[in-house]
Amino acid sequence: DTRFVGGFPGEWVVIARRKGNTWYVSGIHGFDKGKTVDLKLDFLPAGTYDIELISDGENPQSFNFETRSLTPGEDLVIEMLPRGGFAAVINRK
Repeated sequence: DTRFVGGFPGEWVVIARRKGNTWYVSGIHGFDKGKTVDLKLDFLPAGTYDIELISDGENPQSFNFETRSLTPGEDLVIEMLPRGGFAAVINRK
């Protein structure tokens, strides 16, 4: 199961792919200035999930690592550096 979560051709894209109860979500951004994306996770079935997120850090040489809970309908807001991106694993509890 693969889903287009958001984006615009030639600018940015976020794709989600599911295997079993685990979703793998990744995004890239292709401009020379940063971008904030507000992702709708309404494709997730009802329930509670844990998300492990690796995103851009304060500079191009660093990363942020975050683990937290979320529920469907909750938006995931991610800050991407210029030409940055992120990767996430979402597991149902």
